[in-house]
Amino acid sequence: MVNLANNSPSRSEFTVRALLIGSLLGIVFGLVTVYIALEIGLNFSASIPIAVLSITVLKYLGTPSTLENNLVQTVGSAGESIAAGVVYTIPALLFLGYQLEIWRVFWLALIGGVLGVLLMVPLRDYLVVKEDGKLLYPEGTACAHILLSGERGGAFARSVFLGLGTGLIYKFFMAGLRLWRSSLEWAPKSLRGAVFSVDLSPELLGIGCLVGLPVARMLFAGSVMSSIILTPLIYFFGEGLSSPIYPSGISIGQMTPGDIWSNYLRYAGAGAVVVGGALLLLEALPTILKSVLSGLHSIKSTALEFPVPANRTARDLPMQYVVFGSLATLIALYILLAWKVNPHGSANLVSVLLVAIFCFFFVVVSARITGMMGSSANPISGITIAVLMLTCLLFVLAGWVGETYEIVAVSIGAVVCIAASNAGTTAQDLKTGYLVGATPRAQQIGLLVGVATSVLLIGLTLTWLNGTSGKSDAVTPIKLPESSHLVSRGIDYQGVTYDLYSVEIGAGISPGRYLVSPQDGLIHFRQVQRIGTAALPAPQAQVMALLIEGLLNRRMQWRILMIGAVIALMIEICGIRSLPFSVGMYLPFSVTATIMAGALIAHFAGINYSAEPAEKEEAQPQTLFSSGLIAGGAVSAIGVAIIDGTGYADRFDLGSHFNTTFVNSPAWALLCFAALCYLIWKACRKPGTHTPA
Repeated sequence: MVNLANNSPSRSEFTVRALLIGSLLGIVFGLVTVYIALEIGLNFSASIPIAVLSITVLKYLGTPSTLENNLVQTVGSAGESIAAGVVYTIPALLFLGYQLEIWRVFWLALIGGVLGVLLMVPLRDYLVVKEDGKLLYPEGTACAHILLSGERGGAFARSVFLGLGTGLIYKFFMAGLRLWRSSLEWAPKSLRGAVFSVDLSPELLGIGCLVGLPVARMLFAGSVMSSIILTPLIYFFGEGLSSPIYPSGISIGQMTPGDIWSNYLRYAGAGAVVVGGALLLLEALPTILKSVLSGLHSIKSTALEFPVPANRTARDLPMQYVVFGSLATLIALYILLAWKVNPHGSANLVSVLLVAIFCFFFVVVSARITGMMGSSANPISGITIAVLMLTCLLFVLAGWVGETYEIVAVSIGAVVCIAASNAGTTAQDLKTGYLVGATPRAQQIGLLVGVATSVLLIGLTLTWLNGTSGKSDAVTPIKLPESSHLVSRGIDYQGVTYDLYSVEIGAGISPGRYLVSPQDGLIHFRQVQRIGTAALPAPQAQVMALLIEGLLNRRMQWRILMIGAVIALMIEICGIRSLPFSVGMYLPFSVTATIMAGALIAHFAGINYSAEPAEKEEAQPQTLFSSGLIAGGAVSAIGVAIIDGTGYADRFDLGSHFNTTFVNSPAWALLCFAALCYLIWKACRKPGTHTPA
């Protein structure tokens, strides 16, 4: 790769249109990441699709420079990384019995995002410049190739727009207009508890194409273990028992597969995720220690260098801005905790100190691992699990337990997770800028702009996707778990007065908010909550909530958790990464089956998965088609959620006006799904596609 460090500084780079277009694309891909991370617990790098779209859009607005296109992708990429960090952590509040509050999402996302950018400033020279050739930053290098080959942007952009349009139309026709079924399933009577199903969503097929067969089959295997093996086994050995087994309040014979999952398999999945994340961090321990030591040395050296470098391509944000900006951000976190979260508690200062230490430590780790193996290998889940477990153990030792400290722990984990996620993306963007001769200070300011704009709609999107507050579903009256806590009294619903209680994860029923009759003490209604259901399982956030609740309240189901841990260890002994398998244990069979189908289509269409990541990302238009398909499907799903929340869903339901038997026919749904698979196959077979060796 040629470094264009001698690019003329007179060429346009930091322009208003670059900031506006980058912010808009950052918001769009941030919202897409919110949906995808809730649906499957994964995220994908948006830098390359944004770079391709930027090249095309700016060509219509004038003659752009490579540096201006680079700034667009830099600003836009912040949205994806911020959204991933938010979704991995903050929905844990729902599983702990609390509500999603937009202001909380906004401030935590802003604080974590700003810290992720600022703490990377003194590390840039070491990780990006001095380690050039050792740290490759695969996605960042591929993005630089595309920016330097700007004349190819039109052909590449057609793949993105085709995928975007396909996903948008297909998903809206299916979920919005309801012209065919969105899923198919079959439950064999001879294997109670097993449900073979497939979700017909386009974004899941796109994810399968993008992640490839090795990752897809691990996700699928984890889901098979949970849904097809462990659930029937629990029924086989327990359905004859008349008494319930803790933590469930009903016997196994009376439980649905969802109850089995909530009471038992959830803990096994958490144990597997913890071990998978811990082993990934343990393997990276030498890199972690080297990164932290070099980071400290880099910051010390940078702090002593006051003169502004003469070379434009070596100018970072001034160190005093970094120091005062980081302090101001930490002070803002303290005010947030002391004012809104824990007004009378004594853990706020300690919490801020923990955030400062963890953020610096894991920002360095995230940036270096991204440089070595790319964004997809960045162990953000493992990092966050480690942070939450250490935080909760410290809180228990200090006697800080209870409801308030659950929120404090989530806040700490969220800020660190968002900072680490954004630091990896920041390092990747700075690498792209280094290769194309960009000004680091312009990129760093652009990243801060991207953070500030992308956080505006993330909280709203989470709320929309979770459902409209005030709606409740009737449930079979059951006794309120003892661990529940009262939210408010005298709630009028359908002409009857109820008390509102919050039920957290591990209480024996699905976490959430319930309306309880004060006369009989039984639950009668559950407030609508889509996050945590089979449609949006939010697997990462479920693990975080389970760890916080189990550690702080000393209710962790250690024996079940250890079963999952041993399963993960056995996968590792086989020489396979256990983290994708562990995440798969948290996902419905229908989701992983569709991801597997997408991966198989791409594989047999001839994609060479053994290619170097940079080559694969740059040279293959089907990668861009898959990215567009994911974005189109996710944007359409968000739109459908908004329509549903505003009460207009029935007006869009065209399927009810046609032959109901035909519209609900599995054969018709399979035909539509097959047509979508064929389009993906055609995209994967375009000229230029590599064939396996």
